[in-house]
Amino acid sequence: MKIREIHCKSILTKTKLPGCDYVINPYVGCSFGCVYCYSRFMKRFTGHKEKWGQFVDVKINAPDILKTQMKNANKGTIFMSSITDPYIGIEAKYKLTRKILEILIEYQFPVSILTKSPLVLRDMELFKRFNNITVGLTITILNDKASKAFEPNAISSKDRIKILRKLHNNKIKTYAHIGPIFPFLTDLSKTFTVLSKYTNEIWLESLNTTGANWTGVENVLKKKYPELLPKYKKIFFTKEKINYIKGLRQDISSLGRKYKIKTHFFTHGDSI
Repeated sequence: MKIREIHCKSILTKTKLPGCDYVINPYVGCSFGCVYCYSRFMKRFTGHKEKWGQFVDVKINAPDILKTQMKNANKGTIFMSSITDPYIGIEAKYKLTRKILEILIEYQFPVSILTKSPLVLRDMELFKRFNNITVGLTITILNDKASKAFEPNAISSKDRIKILRKLHNNKIKTYAHIGPIFPFLTDLSKTFTVLSKYTNEIWLESLNTTGANWTGVENVLKKKYPELLPKYKKIFFTKEKINYIKGLRQDISSLGRKYKIKTHFFTHGDSI
């Protein structure tokens, strides 16, 4: 893993991502190395030759920059994070996410956090000092063997659910992110059954098959699930995609009603 300390000029960035007004990325890159991650496009701007998942840039001046930016920021929801996981392993050393949260407490902007990391539990007492904060865990596939194939350096889905439960039991507002949805591998019905016990909302996302995102998924399918590869190609690269997305919407809507839980579904192109 290549770790590089860098200085940033800005850390609070306006965004058009659903449900938020700003994003904060304390790091660039991510040690989890998920094969489907759209954030790998950042390699174009970093100069890194390492594979995605093998480098992280640390914005060591992020807290100081944030203090300056917050003085003139209009109140809005802040998402952590869009091109990294705010609780990757080196956060234990640098504590940038923790320092950022300590600053945000003073301003009480609504905050949404998304992670796959057990380190998130370290900051539970900080979360309780916010008037409006939600903490989410990404859970793509309940089967840990399959999950490991696509998320090689992340903890098991079983352990992520335990984190979600602990946050929920400590009165932290939580959400689950089922994204991406893997056809034939993500069991939506079973996943809703498990997650609805510990979450206020479930956000879902279809598989992004753009460029290198698809290449990573395709390589895993070839090695681990060759029987699924032609099915994926039919679903995502023919007109069948329209029917697939339509079916997903119906299934998600039905499950949301069944479990009386709020759902949000986002797609990466409903048509080809």
